[in-house]
Amino acid sequence: MSSEFEQNLEKYVEVILKVGLNLQKGQRLLILSLRETPLLELAPFVELITKKAYKMGAKFVEVIWNDPQLDLIRFQHAPRDSFEEFPTWKSNAALEFAE
Repeated sequence: MSSEFEQNLEKYVEVILKVGLNLQKGQRLLILSLRETPLLELAPFVELITKKAYKMGAKFVEVIWNDPQLDLIRFQHAPRDSFEEFPTWKSNAALEFAE
């Protein structure tokens, strides 16, 4: 049996999806984090949201997030001129996903 915390977390996720997002059957859900995020700590929560969204009838759930350690490696080792570029595929993908 699940712990009280896990049961409350599942209820919280349900409120997020049903009330906060009003997720409807057949809709897509994009979970996007572009800020510093402790990836390993959030993974179980994001997995729970994803699972619950599919159980509610979501057509597709996409998760996009950054890894702060990879960002740090880029800042330490990438050529300076690489910071003048922005991968337009990210914004294009988000816009396409929203359509």
